Amino acid sequence: MKIEELNREQMLLITNIATQSDIPKELTSIILKILKFKVEDGDINRLNLILNIESITGNEIIEDSIKSNDSYLKSNIAANIKLNTNQFLLFSKDKDSSVREACARNEICPQEFLEILACDEDEDVRASVAQNTSTDGAILCKLSSDQSHLVRHQIASNPKTPEDCLKSLIKDDHEGVRAALASRDDFSCNIASALIKDKSWSVRSLLAHNPSCTPELLKNLSRDKIAGVRASVATNKNCPADIRQELFIELSQNKDHNIRWMVAEHLDCPSSLLAELAEHKDMYTRSYVASNPSCPASILQKFITDRSVPVREALAKNPSCPEDILRQLAKDKKIEVRRSLARSSISPELLIQLASDKNEDVRFDVATNSLSPLAALQLLANDTDPMVRIGVIRNKNCPEGIVRKFIFDSDQSVRIEAIESKKLSDDIVRDLAVEILGSLEG
Repeated sequence: MKIEELNREQMLLITNIATQSDIPKELTSIILKILKFKVEDGDINRLNLILNIESITGNEIIEDSIKSNDSYLKSNIAANIKLNTNQFLLFSKDKDSSVREACARNEICPQEFLEILACDEDEDVRASVAQNTSTDGAILCKLSSDQSHLVRHQIASNPKTPEDCLKSLIKDDHEGVRAALASRDDFSCNIASALIKDKSWSVRSLLAHNPSCTPELLKNLSRDKIAGVRASVATNKNCPADIRQELFIELSQNKDHNIRWMVAEHLDCPSSLLAELAEHKDMYTRSYVASNPSCPASILQKFITDRSVPVREALAKNPSCPEDILRQLAKDKKIEVRRSLARSSISPELLIQLASDKNEDVRFDVATNSLSPLAALQLLANDTDPMVRIGVIRNKNCPEGIVRKFIFDSDQSVRIEAIESKKLSDDIVRDLAVEILGSLEG
């Protein structure tokens, strides 16, 4: 067999063995040859494997890339690899802007090159410098007055931007820049107080939604003339309880269904209000009530026979739904309802029952449910549908003993999934990879 004839399944095994810390020395040469052959497609993961193998310094592949015309490969190296000063210099002067942009994103790029890239003619390059959390404060301040709003947006978002620079953006003429300010985790009282009066209601709404917004600021925003802003206030964890309750009562009658849904799904929505919304003509409003973990069982019981499938789907995934209601939903005629239950159920009994469902999509959802008991996974491991068997492999709690049997599955997609799962021991992967390497010519 020749290297170019290796299929995806075989390459995965070889790639996996390359991640091991104790690669047999006699295999290092051929593994490097294979990885270098395949790295031409710009796969950064394989590139990193090459650089991590002890017998190669990394300089060879980096120097080769600098001389090449493959901008995709060069960009991957410039953004992700620990380069030396001379290599950073060459990448920062590359004729391709995407390579310079990648260089500007690299967190260990020296300040001298970031300063050069901050003056680049391409706004995406300057934006990458502005986004880099390693960029010096003086460079960030300089970029805060950049003509491009994309650059200023990154400055407003960067957690390392000095306070004085942020203040200069409060009255920026671009809404997106001010929105980035309102979304920061660490805005000051001065910035927040100024943004309360922002001309854009979406900026005020983002401020009201921000977890860093104080109760006093939220009290002021609760009087905003725009319902969307008041809705953001009501959902903020720092909102005073009395203000939240007043807003819920008012907003539950709003014509905007998004605002109504927000009220219906909130954990602090009063039971009396949930009971009222449970009778709403809009099925999605009822769905949000049905999925609300704070909804009383007496209200949830009514949804079992709801005429709308989305409502029963929502009921099936409610973590507070009583067991007797869930048992009835497991027999629902609609596949969507049973799938919703299969994805979210925590009941071993129900999951084992659904593992034998006549519909393969329901069985797949049981297979991927991390709470499915071992008995359900063992049953589904023998399922006739390849996707269901793949679902078993994807389950984060699937034991190696089950995954191991899939290496020899009749379906290639199942075999590939087993190899990609990272659930096989190093010894098993090595034995399979060595067998493949031994069959290569030369």
